[in-house]
Amino acid sequence: MLVFGFIGVVGTWSRCDCSRPRQNAVCRRRGCASNPAHRLRQRPTRCRGNRVLDGRERLGRHGTPNLLLTLENRDDRQRFTFQRAWQATRSVVVPRGRRLGPVLLILWVCYWNFWRGNGDFSIMDNTEPKFAICARNMIESGDWLTPTWNGNLRFDKPPLVYWLQALAYLLFGYTEWATRLPTALAATAAVAVVYALGARFDAQRWRAMPVAGLTAALAAAANLYAVGWARSGVSDMVLCATITAALACFFCGYASAPGRARRWWYWAFFVFTALAVLTKGPLGAFLPAAIANLFLLAVGQWRAVALHEMPLGSGIGIASAIALPWYVLIVQRFGVQYVRAFFGYHNLARLTTAVNAHGGPWYYYVVCLAVGFFPWSVWLPALAPRVASAWRERSQWRQRPRPEQLELFLMVWFGWVLLFFSGIRTKLFSYILPGVPAAALLIGMYVARQFAAPARTSRPLQHTWPALVASLGMAGAAAFCGQVAHWVHTSSGGGGDPWIIGYCLRQIREQHLGVRGALPWLLGAVSLLPTVSSAAAYRWAAVPCAVAFMAFQASFLMPCLSVWDAAHQRPLRMLAERVYEERTRAPRTATRRVYMLVFGWCDGAAEGQPSVVWYSRCNRWHFAERAEETLAAIVAEAAAPDGAARAIPPRPAAAAPRTAAELRALVELGGASVSGDATVLVLADDNLWHTVPGGVAGAAPVARSGPFVLYRVRVADAYDALCAVERHGGTLPFRRRQEALSHVAREPAPPQATLEIPR
Repeated sequence: MLVFGFIGVVGTWSRCDCSRPRQNAVCRRRGCASNPAHRLRQRPTRCRGNRVLDGRERLGRHGTPNLLLTLENRDDRQRFTFQRAWQATRSVVVPRGRRLGPVLLILWVCYWNFWRGNGDFSIMDNTEPKFAICARNMIESGDWLTPTWNGNLRFDKPPLVYWLQALAYLLFGYTEWATRLPTALAATAAVAVVYALGARFDAQRWRAMPVAGLTAALAAAANLYAVGWARSGVSDMVLCATITAALACFFCGYASAPGRARRWWYWAFFVFTALAVLTKGPLGAFLPAAIANLFLLAVGQWRAVALHEMPLGSGIGIASAIALPWYVLIVQRFGVQYVRAFFGYHNLARLTTAVNAHGGPWYYYVVCLAVGFFPWSVWLPALAPRVASAWRERSQWRQRPRPEQLELFLMVWFGWVLLFFSGIRTKLFSYILPGVPAAALLIGMYVARQFAAPARTSRPLQHTWPALVASLGMAGAAAFCGQVAHWVHTSSGGGGDPWIIGYCLRQIREQHLGVRGALPWLLGAVSLLPTVSSAAAYRWAAVPCAVAFMAFQASFLMPCLSVWDAAHQRPLRMLAERVYEERTRAPRTATRRVYMLVFGWCDGAAEGQPSVVWYSRCNRWHFAERAEETLAAIVAEAAAPDGAARAIPPRPAAAAPRTAAELRALVELGGASVSGDATVLVLADDNLWHTVPGGVAGAAPVARSGPFVLYRVRVADAYDALCAVERHGGTLPFRRRQEALSHVAREPAPPQATLEIPR
C-alpha cells in the first residue's frame, strides 16, 4: 500500500573506513573486522559501507543504520543528503519481526478502536441516518448524481461518502457495519499515514522500531475524536483522511530529491485534495492549499516550490478531472438552487453566521481539543517551548535540510486548522478533526526527542510538570467517570424522558459503569507517577496513555453506547420496522406519509430522529415537535395530497405557542372535506401525544416500545382533535407523566426495550 511506502529513516550519515581503525569510532556491525568481539568470533567480514550517526544517539540491538555506530569525532561526519540516507536504508537487513511488529501493533489498535463491535448498535440519530439513506436511495433509484433523503434533496455534502457507502451496501448488504465501513477504513488509513510520515522523517529508533511514528500512530488512534468519527457513518473522518494523505504527499514531495518521484508525490497531493473536495466541498481544497502555502512562505521556498517544482498545470488538471465533473452536472441539473444551498448556505454562511445556532466563544476548540484529544491533549502544553523556539529561530529553519523541516510543517498544519476554525462563526465539535493527525505527530516527535536525550536519574522542574499534569488529568477523568450517574441525572435537568433516563441510570448502576470508567484512568495516573522524577521512565509515558484509553474505550465507552442504543435507538428501530410491516400488510392509507411526533431538531428542521426513515424503508415521513402540526399535516394531505403539508411552517416545541389566527389557518388547510374511515400511522412520544386537549378519539395503538407508541389514526378523528386544539387556544402544557426525575431513577426500569403489541 502507498501509505506504508513512506517508511524510511532520515539522519546524519557518514562512511566508516574499517581499514583504519579510529580511536573514537568503533563499528558495531555484525561481522565487521574492526569490532574486537567479531574478530574473536573469527568473522573477518569486511564492513560494507557502514553509516555512522551523531554520538548523541545510542545503539539498539538489531538497530537500523542510524543506530549501528556511535561516533564522537564529529569532524568525520559528512554532510547529510536525503538521497544518500534513503539509499542506505535499502541495504539494511532488519529482522522481519522488527519490521512487521509496529505495523501489526498499529493494525491491532485500529481494529480495537475502530472496527470491533462496529455493527452491534443501531444507526445513530441524527446525522448518520441521512448519509445512509442517501446512499441507499442512489442504489434503489439508479441516480448516482443527486443525493436525496425522505423525498427531499440533500445538498449539504458532496457525494463521495454516499458513493463509498453505496459500494459497501452492494458488497455487504444494508447493515450498520457496512454503513460505517468507509469511515473505519478512512480512520485506519489516516493512522497508517501518520505512522509512515513519522517513521520516515524521524531517525530515532528503539530496537529498530520508529519511536516518533509509533507514538504518533497511537496518539492518532487512541482518542475520542478518532473513535467517535470512525464509528459514525458521516463525512468528517473521510475528510480528515484525505487531507492527511494530501499533506503527507506534499511534504514527501517537498523533501524528496529532484526527479520523477517528486512529481509523483505532488500529483498524489492533487489527487487527495480532489477527493477532499468531493467529500466536503471547497473546504477540502482550501485547507491543504493554505497549509502548504503558509509553510512555504515560512521557510522562504514559496517561489522555488510553488512556481517551479510543483507541476501546477498537470496537478490542477488532474484534480479538476476528479472533482469538477460532479459539480458541473449537479449545477446543470439544479442551477441556482444548488449554488445557493451548497455554496451559499452550507459554506459561505458558516463563515459569517452561526448556522443552526452552532456558535461558541473564541476558545471553543481549545476546550474541544482538551476533551476530544484526551489523554494526549495534556501533553500539548509541553510543546509550547518548542513552538516558541521555532518562532525565534525561524531564520535557522530555512537553512536546515528539507526533511528536517517536518516539525515546522506540522506546527503550521495544526496551528492553521485551530486558528481558522476558531475564527469562523459556526462551530462544531468535529470541525477541528483534520488537525488531530498533526497534533499526534508533534507529540510523537516530542517523545522521540526524549529517547534521544541522555538518560538522567533526576529531572529539572521545567521538565517535570508535563508528566504531573498528565497524571492529574487522568485522575480528574477517573473522578468524572466515577460520578457518571450523577452527571446523567443533573444534565437532564428534569427535562429528559423518564423512561430513557431511568433506564440509563439503572444500567449504570447494574453494570458498575462508573467504576469501569474510572479504573483505567486511575491506573493510568498511577503508572505516570514514576515519570515525574525519572527521565528513563518519562520516555515511556505514551504507553500508559494509550493503554488507559483503550481499556476505557472497551470497559466504558462501548457499554455506554449499548445502553443508549437500548434506551433510545432500539425502541424507535422496533417501531419503524413495525411501520414497514403495517405498510406491507395494508399499503393503502389516507396519505402516503407516516407521521412522527417526537422531540428532535436537526439542521433547522424537526428531523432529529431520521433513523426511522432507514428502518421503515419509507421515504415519506413527516416530522414535528408540536401536536397541532402533526394533526394539521394529516388533515391537509388527506384533502390535498400534492404537498399541502409543506405550507405548515415547523416550529420547535420550546417556541412560543401559535396564535388563534395561526391555529385557525391550520384548521382551514383541510376544510370540511375530511370524511370516511381512511387512517394513517403516527409514531409519537406518548407524552407529546397527550398534549392534545381531550386526546385523539379513536386513535388505536398498534405497538409500544419504551416511551414511544405507534398509533393508527382516522383522518376524521385527527380533524376533530385539531378543532379541539383551536377551540382550546393551543395544546395543553407539556408535562412528563412523572414529574420527579429522581423518583423515576429509583423505580425499576425494564431490562430492555421490547415491542408490545396491544390486543
